[in-house]
Amino acid sequence: SASAAGDEEEQVVAVFACPAGACVGDSECKEGRTGPVCGICEDGWTMSGSECEFCGRVISDKAEWLFPIIVLVLLLIWYIVSWRPMFMPLAVEEATYNDDEIFRSKKGGSKA
Repeated sequence: SASAAGDEEEQVVAVFACPAGACVGDSECKEGRTGPVCGICEDGWTMSGSECEFCGRVISDKAEWLFPIIVLVLLLIWYIVSWRPMFMPLAVEEATYNDDEIFRSKKGGSKA
């Protein structure tokens, strides 16, 4: 028969030290770092030697589709504002012509 000590599994706990300069305090990563033991650079940062360096603004997923939509809306507004006056006089003339024609047909219809 096996002894009680032989049935127990050994548990190994691995403890890693934070790389020099990667952590601030006991459990907080330095700016630009994330992940286990602050060993990964955040988005918008790149690894240079043993340091994470800021490499520019990161555009969010929303901003990638928001900018083209704003441009399209502005172009639509420009189109409506700049082209509408060209077609407006034609619409006014047609309305006036139709109103005169309707008036004449009513006037002519009452004579008969």
